[in-house]
Amino acid sequence: MQGFGGNDNLQSIIASVQNDIKNLRTQLENIPPFPKDQRPPSPLAKFQNNLEKIEFTLNQNKGMGSFKGTTRANSSGTGFNQSNDYKLPDINQGSMQSMYSDSKKFNIGAVSKPVKALVKESKISQILGDPENQCGHDYLRKKYALPKPNQVKYGRAQGAMSNHDLERLGAGTIKGKKVTQPKRILPKNFRDDPFADPPPITEDDISDGMFSLLNRGIIPRDVDLSPAFERGNAPFMFQKAQLFSKPQYLPLSQKQVSAPPAAIKYQRNEDQNMQNTNTFLTALGNNQIIQQSTLNQNKQMTLNKTNSKTNVEQIEDHNYQVALRQEDQIIERKRIDLDEYNLQGEMDDDQVSNAGMGAYPGLRSMLDQYTFVIKKGKVLEQSHEFIQFKRANITKWGAIQFIVQQLERFLGQYNVPFANIDTKKVLYFSDQEFDNLNDDDLLSCISNRQQVWEAIKNPKQKFKGPYGPVLAAINIQKNWRRYKAYSAYSQLKFLMEKATIIQRKFRLYQLKKSTKNKIKELNKESIAVWREMQDEFKRRWGDIKKQKRVEIHINSYSITEMQRMSIEKFKQKENAQIARIFSVKDPNVDVIYVSPFTLTNDVYKYYLKILELVEIENPEKRFNIIVPENYVKFPQHFSVSQALLYSPKALKRIQSLIKGKQAYVVPGIVNDYDVKLSIQLAVPILCGEPEKTNLYSTKSGAKRIFQQADVPTPISAYDIYDRNEFDVSLARLIAHNLFVNTWIFKIDDEMNGRGHASLNVETIKTIIELRKKKVEMTESIIEKLLEVLRKVLPKKVKIAQPTLFKNWDEYIEHFCRIGGVIEATPMCPPNSLASPSIAFFLEPDGNVELIGSFDKFAAKEYNNAGCFFPQTSLPQMNLMTISKAIGEVLYEKGVIGHVTVDLVSFPDPTNPKAHPLFWAVDINCSLSDYATICLFFDILMEGRLDPQTGEYSIEVIKDPDDIGDREFDEKKPNNFFEQRNFMFCRFLHHPGLATIQYKTFFHMCRLESISFDMEKRSGSTFVLYDCLQSGVIAMLTIGVHRKVSVNHMVDALNFIQNQAGVIPQRALMDDVRVDEVAIGDVIQRVRLINRAFEKKSKKTIKGDKISFMSEII
Repeated sequence: MQGFGGNDNLQSIIASVQNDIKNLRTQLENIPPFPKDQRPPSPLAKFQNNLEKIEFTLNQNKGMGSFKGTTRANSSGTGFNQSNDYKLPDINQGSMQSMYSDSKKFNIGAVSKPVKALVKESKISQILGDPENQCGHDYLRKKYALPKPNQVKYGRAQGAMSNHDLERLGAGTIKGKKVTQPKRILPKNFRDDPFADPPPITEDDISDGMFSLLNRGIIPRDVDLSPAFERGNAPFMFQKAQLFSKPQYLPLSQKQVSAPPAAIKYQRNEDQNMQNTNTFLTALGNNQIIQQSTLNQNKQMTLNKTNSKTNVEQIEDHNYQVALRQEDQIIERKRIDLDEYNLQGEMDDDQVSNAGMGAYPGLRSMLDQYTFVIKKGKVLEQSHEFIQFKRANITKWGAIQFIVQQLERFLGQYNVPFANIDTKKVLYFSDQEFDNLNDDDLLSCISNRQQVWEAIKNPKQKFKGPYGPVLAAINIQKNWRRYKAYSAYSQLKFLMEKATIIQRKFRLYQLKKSTKNKIKELNKESIAVWREMQDEFKRRWGDIKKQKRVEIHINSYSITEMQRMSIEKFKQKENAQIARIFSVKDPNVDVIYVSPFTLTNDVYKYYLKILELVEIENPEKRFNIIVPENYVKFPQHFSVSQALLYSPKALKRIQSLIKGKQAYVVPGIVNDYDVKLSIQLAVPILCGEPEKTNLYSTKSGAKRIFQQADVPTPISAYDIYDRNEFDVSLARLIAHNLFVNTWIFKIDDEMNGRGHASLNVETIKTIIELRKKKVEMTESIIEKLLEVLRKVLPKKVKIAQPTLFKNWDEYIEHFCRIGGVIEATPMCPPNSLASPSIAFFLEPDGNVELIGSFDKFAAKEYNNAGCFFPQTSLPQMNLMTISKAIGEVLYEKGVIGHVTVDLVSFPDPTNPKAHPLFWAVDINCSLSDYATICLFFDILMEGRLDPQTGEYSIEVIKDPDDIGDREFDEKKPNNFFEQRNFMFCRFLHHPGLATIQYKTFFHMCRLESISFDMEKRSGSTFVLYDCLQSGVIAMLTIGVHRKVSVNHMVDALNFIQNQAGVIPQRALMDDVRVDEVAIGDVIQRVRLINRAFEKKSKKTIKGDKISFMSEII
């Protein structure tokens, strides 16, 4: 080989480099000094250090190069040529200059590197430039301690990216909105008309493909598609699938270089087989450095081929040095980019054009030949790229120029300093012949759109263009008009909302009003039809009661909601008149009984067995029990009428049972729901109009009936609805009736003593003094008495149900809201008072039929617990006389059906031995529990009732061994009719009954002789309202005399107490209001009555005369 003989040339090259370094030092010295408190920039300090290193390296290379050159020359002259000699390749002067220029090109502003280092960097760059090269991946991971990519999650194609970069790019994240838009569907007129012409096809439809066109129906299914596949490219092409779009030019990662918008980043083409190094097109203002950067492509390719034989293992030996050099290069490139960005504004268009492409023929291969530049809204028309682009597309320059003008206006509006235009996009839009492009289309024509977008989204840039003042004025006007329009719109919206609310409310009011009027009209029509049906029922009653008929019994407590909620065991009390089923004793009557809840099989068989024992034919067909199917869906305090009205299946069942038969409803406490049921079932109801019936069932309404019937009533005041009126009325009654010791207050709509309260005036000092003085009552005395009463009433009044009304204030408030009466009690001892009642049936034709009479007894004062049948407190009274007198007045008022009249009897104060006196105190215009139990008693006895005296007798065959009969019938041995009496306790609630099984309970009754003798027609029987688990039961005891009935009752109550256990004390909450009557009070009262009868028997044996009133406690 030829020795290195160009030593002088090499020395000249090194000298020229040293001259360049001196020039750079001169420029650095001309830089103004920095203040003391400000440090020089790190790139500048780094550059100074690099210059010192270059000088030191050149000095070393210069000495070594001359020594080696001399040695090799001597060796060549002596013929000494060993394999271990240090030989250099044959390089001529031109190749050496090319190598030097290449080294400067690749290290602009940096140190020149040895050839070996350049080869290594070239190899590393070549490996790192290929994203599919696994060696490059391993090198980067080892150098920067990067984790391996999650290939399971992100796939193989992203192997060169870290998980952090993938997550930053959005991999594995859920988009907040749709990333695709639905395709255009076939218009409705084409879908509805199969014979219509095919719809027009847009470019977007064509781009979606033939399958999409067919699937959406845009192309009819019966069209021949052959011509579509014959023209243009083939419908299917065979080629290698591209998994991802690999860009031709890969810019530096944003993580490596953060360049300003004006910087343009390029990368060498891989086809040139050059090192893959990022370079920046810069303008430093030094023409000498720019001119010395000329590129020689062919020589560099030869150098790359020579250096490509370097082993990859040598790269790993110098990983650390290469990494440091790359970091130095990155820092230097950042500095150059910043300098270029700052100097771009100072260069004119010609300088940019010359510096852009003309001065660098060697760099032209690295730049995209399909781009041109728009600076500050103007195209650089003198640039080589633009001229070449215009020359290549001169045939369609009109359309292209139109798009370029739009780009100029768009970029000039935002005063974008630098924009690189993609000519491919411009050509694409020029071929489409769009009139105007939107902002998105224009942005798609810009290669550095990210940097342009950052400038566009800055609101300050919008008004720095040539039309900035005009746009600013327009924007001010626009915002002012928007503000005024929005203010007017907000005010109008506010007014419209308020007007809408007013209109809505007014329309709702009108709708409610019209709906109420329609309901009233419908109700009037329904009531008119119902009244005609009722009148027809009254006219035909004489024939109806002689023929077969169906009675629909509905024992509904149709009272106020607060009353229903305060009734203990409300459902069981509604079912307390289950004895109505015994109306089947009449062979012409079939019964439909509406139960408030589903009866257990044991209860149903219990009553069915009773009907079988009294020899009722086909009892299971004679009565039917109907349960409203929706009663479980409603609150517990809903009445039976309400539940039945909203239970269509039960109504249909009743309609099917009465179809083709004469039927009528026998109600309980009637109200509008019962009338609606009557209308719904199209059958009459056995009562008058609800308003009249409920009016005369009140305490105040009953007073008017008694006055018209000339029935004696106590001293009273009624229709009181005010607190002051109550106080004044009470003061006047006391003042004019000082002899009365106790006054009773009664709320109009209450029953069974629930609304009673009493005042004993014997302990009031003012009244005691007035009784002693016996002065004439004046207004001043009444006023003084009124003041005294207002003070003592809260302390002296005794409320009958303290669990309903906690104190006097609550009671008087409810009293005045509902209304009530004030009554005087008779002047006699409490044990001489009795409470007889008369129950009769006021037929629709006006006839009165007596059902029975009772003497009621109370568990506590004014709290009814049961009754005796028949009444004996008015022995010589004709019950039919008083019943007809009251019945005639009620019939004139339009009231029919069942009526119960409550009386109070007391001895005559003038003659205690005379017939006792009575007062009528209350009327109940419905079938009561005591009247219903007479049906049970009657079907068991099968006797007859004396309508004059109210006594009940049965025909029996005398048994001489019957001691009981001999005791009571020895005076009339030939009498074959024997009286029967019963004692009834209507509600016994013992929680211990819930623990006893049904069969066990009645088995123990037989063992304890708690039973009813069907032959003797006497004994004890139970009235089951519900299963034993409810803890509620009623007792009916029957005997030839009241004393026998009481004995049976005592035995039965003792049996119940023994079986159920000790009565637990019930703790009531303060806000709970119930009308509880404790079973312990009932048992105690029954035992007191039994002791009274025992005392009477002893006195009778001694011959003492006993008043008939002593039998009543």
